[in-house]
Amino acid sequence: MSDDTDATQAFAKLLAVVTELRERCPWDRDQKLADTPRHLIEEAYEVADAIAHGKTVDVAEELGDAIVQCLFTGVILAEQSSLDIATLMQNAAEKLIRRHPHIYAGTRAETSEQVLENWERIKADERASRNPDGATSLAHVGRGLPSMMRAEKLGEKARRAGMDWANIRAVLAKAREDPLEFSSMTLALSTREGTALGAPQAQFKDTDLTNARYLKWTASFKNLLAGLEGRDEKIEARFYDPSGLQIASSDTNAFVGPAQITADFSGVALMPTMTDKPPGTYKVALYSDDKMLSQESFIVNQDTTAKNAEAASDAAAAAAAKEAERKAKEDEERLAMIDERRAKPLQLRAISFLNTTKTGTALSGATDSFDVAKVLFVGWQVSFENRLYKLEPGQYRVDAAYIGPDGRTLGSVNDYQPVSMSMRTVTFSGRVGNSRGGAFLPGTYTVNFYLNGQYFGAKRFEVVADAGGSPYATYPGSSGAIGSTTGGGGSSSSSGSMLGPTIATGTISGLRSGGNPEMELRLRPQPNGFLHGELVIHQSGFGMTPVEGFVRGDHLQFQVPYGTETYYFEGQRHSDQISGTFESTPSGERGTWVTTAN
Repeated sequence: MSDDTDATQAFAKLLAVVTELRERCPWDRDQKLADTPRHLIEEAYEVADAIAHGKTVDVAEELGDAIVQCLFTGVILAEQSSLDIATLMQNAAEKLIRRHPHIYAGTRAETSEQVLENWERIKADERASRNPDGATSLAHVGRGLPSMMRAEKLGEKARRAGMDWANIRAVLAKAREDPLEFSSMTLALSTREGTALGAPQAQFKDTDLTNARYLKWTASFKNLLAGLEGRDEKIEARFYDPSGLQIASSDTNAFVGPAQITADFSGVALMPTMTDKPPGTYKVALYSDDKMLSQESFIVNQDTTAKNAEAASDAAAAAAAKEAERKAKEDEERLAMIDERRAKPLQLRAISFLNTTKTGTALSGATDSFDVAKVLFVGWQVSFENRLYKLEPGQYRVDAAYIGPDGRTLGSVNDYQPVSMSMRTVTFSGRVGNSRGGAFLPGTYTVNFYLNGQYFGAKRFEVVADAGGSPYATYPGSSGAIGSTTGGGGSSSSSGSMLGPTIATGTISGLRSGGNPEMELRLRPQPNGFLHGELVIHQSGFGMTPVEGFVRGDHLQFQVPYGTETYYFEGQRHSDQISGTFESTPSGERGTWVTTAN
């Protein structure tokens, strides 16, 4: 096999591999034509480096890589045009034949200088035929060349065109002074990361800027060092309000390569609360090393709709805050008033007596004097002003203790009333007497009144004898004396069978804890009919607790607290036995109890 055949087959195999990689390899598929110059330049430099080091093996390897990149670029180009690799190779061969007339067309060229002159002349003729406008030869110097090499090329072509620069480095230095020439700039609302929230615009609402907080700027420049050299560039954007005060800034850095004809920079500036700033013309200036490259304007308009809505919202919030403050003060004053009135929830208005039947039917108007021959029951009515009206409900008990002319307690009666918040006034009532008459002898009687156990007043009434004397034989305090009340929980008593100080022991049943635990009563009846003492239940959770109640003849009522429960006891004395029932609230326990006086 000849060398030419080997080379042809090797070239075909290499082209097939490059083509297959373009189709199947993800990295190769992602490459675009614009990506190839960097790889071509890189491989060319590596070939040059290998040649400079003089190692043939390295030169061969790097030269192969450079050939691969040339073929790869040709494959991509073929995808985007009607040109294929064969056409590229054919065109290249024809160009070499045209530009070497001293080999293929009989033209004479004895020196390298003559060869280069023929080459440039033919090249210029070819370009002139393709470009009748006559672009200068300087325009065709490759922009991808290293800066110094391109400068040398430019100088050489200029020299041949009659423009001889004494120092090409001075040209490069001049370009370095102003490497970027401003072209355009756009502004758009964005996120902190720079994602645009809409299209670029030149006018903004203050509310939009305030809500978005970030403004993205994008500036484009012509790269005046294109084809000469690459360098790092830093562009800073400074924002100014209509008065010229700087309100924001941001900067960005980017490398601008020699192959870039243009360079784009962008950054994100954190804007202040623009609703606090005046509307008008704002400016953004672009700087490089404190040298201003350009200054552009944008308009900020006041969002009057949002402004009015915000003002209305602020006014509503202020009104709500003021109302809340007023309400809080009102509630504070109300609570203080309730606390003060709880100490004295009912204000006494009047106490009156009248002659009634057992059921409370009035037999006379209010009076403080009764005819002994006509009086049956001396009823009382106590009216109060509800000082907790429209504030809170309450439950109250009024007790009335009747004291006879001789100082003995005739009996007591109470009236219990729940008082709602809607009641301005409340009246309690009760009575003591006898349906047959004779419960009262002539004389002055005193009634002591208690509200929830606290003394609040007393009132006297007279029983007077008529000319015919008393027709009644019943003496106050006998079993004929009867007390009554209109309240649901009231009762009365006479003093004929009042208990003395008593200690009684026994058992109680019906407690939720079960069993029949032992109990002990220590009772101390009072002259006014009240009952004091202690109750002891010998079971866990109970123990000893104070007794508060009333004694009415052989009948007694009292209540005791145990934890969150209140137990209401009612009983009767028969000889030495004192027994009865109980009920508790709020649990509703019910049961019985039996004791024997010691």
